[in-house]
Amino acid sequence: MLIGPNCLGLINLHEPVALYGAEVPYGLPVGGVALIAQSGSATISMMNTGRSFGFSTIVSTGNEAVVSSEDILEKLVEDPATTAIALFTEGLRDGERFRRAVLRAHELNKLVVVLKVGMTEGSRKIVQSHTGALAGHGRVTEAVFRDLGVVLVRDYDELCEVLTLATSARSTTIGSSIGLVAFSGGELSLVADRASDVGLSLAQLSQPTQEQIRTSIGMSPHDSVDNPFDVGAASALSLPLGKRFASAVSAMLQDDDVDTVVVAQDAQHAFNAGQVAFYQEIFENLSAEGATATKPLVLLSNLNADIHPSLAAAPASAGIPILRGTRPALTAIAAIAARNATVGRLASAGVAPGGPSATGAAFDRWVAGLRGAEPAEDELRELLRAYDIDVVPEELCCDKVSAAAAAARWGRVAMKVVSPDIAHKSDVGGVVLDVANPADAERAYESILTRVGEAAPEARINGVLVSPMIGESAAEVVVGGFVDEVHGPVVMLGVGGILVELLDDVAFAMAPVTAEHVQDLLRTIKLGTLLGGVRGRAPLAGTELAGAIARFSRLISDAADSLVSIEINPILVGHDSAVAVDAAAVLKTGCRRAVSRGVEPVRASSTSLVEGCDA
Repeated sequence: MLIGPNCLGLINLHEPVALYGAEVPYGLPVGGVALIAQSGSATISMMNTGRSFGFSTIVSTGNEAVVSSEDILEKLVEDPATTAIALFTEGLRDGERFRRAVLRAHELNKLVVVLKVGMTEGSRKIVQSHTGALAGHGRVTEAVFRDLGVVLVRDYDELCEVLTLATSARSTTIGSSIGLVAFSGGELSLVADRASDVGLSLAQLSQPTQEQIRTSIGMSPHDSVDNPFDVGAASALSLPLGKRFASAVSAMLQDDDVDTVVVAQDAQHAFNAGQVAFYQEIFENLSAEGATATKPLVLLSNLNADIHPSLAAAPASAGIPILRGTRPALTAIAAIAARNATVGRLASAGVAPGGPSATGAAFDRWVAGLRGAEPAEDELRELLRAYDIDVVPEELCCDKVSAAAAAARWGRVAMKVVSPDIAHKSDVGGVVLDVANPADAERAYESILTRVGEAAPEARINGVLVSPMIGESAAEVVVGGFVDEVHGPVVMLGVGGILVELLDDVAFAMAPVTAEHVQDLLRTIKLGTLLGGVRGRAPLAGTELAGAIARFSRLISDAADSLVSIEINPILVGHDSAVAVDAAAVLKTGCRRAVSRGVEPVRASSTSLVEGCDA
């Protein structure tokens, strides 16, 4: 096995073996954390944190000419001395192997945490769709890690807090509904604000829990008990402070709505002897309570400073972590809570994210019947229907007479140019909406060809697509997909229409996804609120939309070998339907497996007949 080049090597602290090209700090703690880092500097930084978590193995991988991070990850997942694995990476090479290794880590109850650098690079040359333009800035990486239950951190501070928490007792049961206790109203407000920022929620304490706190602390029946709870505001000040802390924590740990109890209490190394003596009782009482608890208890010092060793001793012996820094600490709690929820969902569903779809035959049949190298819009609608996605009716018209006939049949219609060379039709005057009658349809047909001919004279025109106007719809949704070069098929969804990039209200996920996963994604963006009904309006067809997106994601998975990008914009979502209106796709060169049928379309012109159009 050849690691590198341009690396520092490896250290196995359990053997021990040190094939490492830099100085190793004295007293490096031995434990369950394995570190894989493409940066040698990252291994030096992490070995010198002075934190309590210990290491099993440290590997600097360098340029990875032979052995990759995925190779080492697969080995360390199976290492009995390793309980958590941290990666510092500029980029993975084999997303499928990474996915399998992470899922295996979940089976063995091991946490995988990644510090990914290079998250601000732009999208990968898939700019012909809104999906591609919105996919930059690490969003795909974030989505893949979220779907897999990988903890993603942004810097060393977050990494240290995650590893401190991950190597503590009961870390795999941490949840996002917290009970919060402190000796300061100001610090409670600070922590509560930041907890909300990172997605943690304050549990609603039950009446029995509130009464237990009043009784155990000796409060007046009229005293208020809230979450967060300030033990310094309790009226029974004769009870020692440590006992008040322990009593409040004990009651919260028994509350069904509380997943994790967080105690905000500073414990800086710079405390003088008097301060240490004052707080010693608090930490000893909390440690005694947490040692036998069945739920996680986390201590949080609001300053990112060294913890006084005398105050850290009792929590350490009880397996209770002390986290440092308000935001890094709460971010770690939220990240591990989200990871635990994802692992639980994957286990109950029995379906791994990003797995293969079983419907590929429908896509293969569609590809074999394409007329040209790039699919036309009417052909894309055929593909969507093959995946049971509702599509507005249409007719491909090659002259103004047929356009007028379609308008006479449907009443008010929408008309748009069909061209493999035009991604955004409205930008070149290729769309006319709400055409009222056949005469207007004839004029709109000629107007479209004229405007497109002037704005995009080299564009090939297949004709003009005429469709009935859909009734009033309360939401326009964009759904897109592409194949990431590392992680494979990806689906995107969000607020659609012409403002999709301006609003930037989108979510990404590995494809295929389930309808239930889509519902979860919708709750993370404003579109979910819109679908639920706003300002007294009735809810929209969120269930129908989620089903359509799930089926569309199977299409993306099926097309992974052939697809550059595909997009529906918009899907119109009403109160009882979700109907696709417009679609576009770009296929990889050479994916065609059939001889082109039909006549090659001509360039745009201002004539009323598209020469060579094969309706």
